[in-house]
Amino acid sequence: MKRLIHSDSSVPSESLETFKTPLKDGNKNETEVLKFERISPENKKGKKIPRCLDISGSKFTEKESIVQPLKVNALVTSDLTPAVKSIYKIIQKCTGSLGGNAYFGAIYGEATMNCMKQVIEIMKEHCNFSGSSSFIDIGSGLGKPCFHVAQDPGVKISYGIELEEIRHNLAVHNMRHILQYTETNHGSKHGNVFLQHGDIQNATTLDPFTHIYMFDVGFPPLTLLKIAEIFNRSQAPFLICYHSPKLVIEEYGFNVQFVTKYQVSLHGSGERHTGYVYSHSSKTIRDFDNSIIDPLFQEGVKMIQSNDPGKLIDYFNAQNQAYLSTQTRSRRTSSLL
Repeated sequence: MKRLIHSDSSVPSESLETFKTPLKDGNKNETEVLKFERISPENKKGKKIPRCLDISGSKFTEKESIVQPLKVNALVTSDLTPAVKSIYKIIQKCTGSLGGNAYFGAIYGEATMNCMKQVIEIMKEHCNFSGSSSFIDIGSGLGKPCFHVAQDPGVKISYGIELEEIRHNLAVHNMRHILQYTETNHGSKHGNVFLQHGDIQNATTLDPFTHIYMFDVGFPPLTLLKIAEIFNRSQAPFLICYHSPKLVIEEYGFNVQFVTKYQVSLHGSGERHTGYVYSHSSKTIRDFDNSIIDPLFQEGVKMIQSNDPGKLIDYFNAQNQAYLSTQTRSRRTSSLL
């Protein structure tokens, strides 16, 4: 059977609800643990709303404790640093809580701050994710994952690449305001984020990044096949994405091994997706040479490595001005037609 366990460890065990759902393997003596948030007082309908679920696949026999795993993965808002909370407030103010404004979709679901924190904790536990890591988000959208990991765990390089021009420029708008905040707030990391408007398929490798993250639910199959080729030529030890091993390994040909999985609920779309963590089958952190940089990423990586946040501020201010000028010219041209 499956037991649904509140992530709030203060909930007494007698209040936990048990749902008699057989496991796929049919073994009645095994229990799969899922986590739900406690019902908030504001939830007048009294429905349980899953936010961040850890479904890492761990199974526990009836004789073993089913509470202890929650101590490892339980997430409370107080775990979030002041810098992370402030950055999400800035994003909310600048571009709202939802993704959107893309050419082929009005609204994109966005992972909540707490859900992204859960993903980061899983990466820390299973992927050696730390301040010495280099992170890239393929399809970075508004930049939330990049901004988050830049503060927690404070990665060396946090890099985003986005194909959609409008979404990239929304992220640049966020970036400019976040740079202003981190410049004056000494409790935050400053100058370790770069956002690029470009096509990942133009890369030869994903060097110098140690952790490859992509919310790839909407990626075309041909794009994923190309990314697999690029990843397999790379040094990156870890891949975090939202396709199952059957697709990632068998269909698209990523040279990886399955590590664990988790689940997120997206704000806006209300969709729930399972994320998968993989390790490179033939690469490890010990083998990594961070001096190798693919040409596609050289400008941004070197700008971060220069340790001169002023360059980043000037760069993104110039990008913003160029975009606004283009939009102004487009409106003038349209008014003449």
